[in-house]
Amino acid sequence: MTGTLIKRKLKMGEMYYTAINHYDEDGKRHQKREPTGLLAKGNKTKAEKILRKRLEEAEAEEQRRREAKANGNILLFSNWIRQWLKAKKMRVENNTYRQYDDIARIHLLPYFDDMGLALEDVTEEILQAYIDNKEIHGRKDGKGGLSPAAIRHHVNILNQSLNKAVKDNKISAMPRDGRTRAKKQMRAPT
Repeated sequence: MTGTLIKRKLKMGEMYYTAINHYDEDGKRHQKREPTGLLAKGNKTKAEKILRKRLEEAEAEEQRRREAKANGNILLFSNWIRQWLKAKKMRVENNTYRQYDDIARIHLLPYFDDMGLALEDVTEEILQAYIDNKEIHGRKDGKGGLSPAAIRHHVNILNQSLNKAVKDNKISAMPRDGRTRAKKQMRAPT
């Protein structure tokens, strides 16, 4: 796994982004770019520190994904979303199902498949990081983030699938600071 810093010109000036490279089983390279929130001028050392931290986190996640795959008995969050989606097909209108399926196929599943995250390891911070990422880089054409309405659809799917996991005793509580079925929801723009 490798990484580098990239400078991107934005309206406010040049900003640093991290670019983390990893390879799948077929040897195909994937790159994940994330903003550091730092202007390029005078912040190289801070940006390099963020890059090192993100590389360490990515390597730890990769190792955990390999172990989960080797064990075979861990339910991955992305596989749970697939199960939830299959169950929803018979319970909602076709248009609603198509919208759920599109969001899952285009956004949720690629993101969480890459993480290799077990259902029981989902946290509020991970979900919020996903939402924040989609607000900034969610469009398929790469030209910015998703609209607030689209983000609300993503939050809805995540909440519904996790509520079903609690109901089916796949997890003991919604991933919110350990509180069971808390009323607090993930932040979505209004």
